[in-house]
Amino acid sequence: MLNIEINFEEALKLHLAIGECIRKLNSYNRSTRAGKRTALNLAIHLSKGRVTINEARLPSSPHI
Repeated sequence: MLNIEINFEEALKLHLAIGECIRKLNSYNRSTRAGKRTALNLAIHLSKGRVTINEARLPSSPHI
C-alpha cells in the first residue's frame, strides 16, 4: 500500500488534472477498439515528490 498526503492546494491541482484527463478520454469514440483502450496513467515519482497525470493506451487485448 502507498499512502500519499498532500496539502489542499496540491489536492485541488490533482483533482483538476484528473478531471481534465477524463474529459479528454471521454471525447474518444468508445465503440472502437482504440477508444476502449484509452486510459489514465497516474505516475508517482517518489524520488522527486511529484505526481503526474497522463493519457495512456492499454495494450491490445484479443477480446476487446
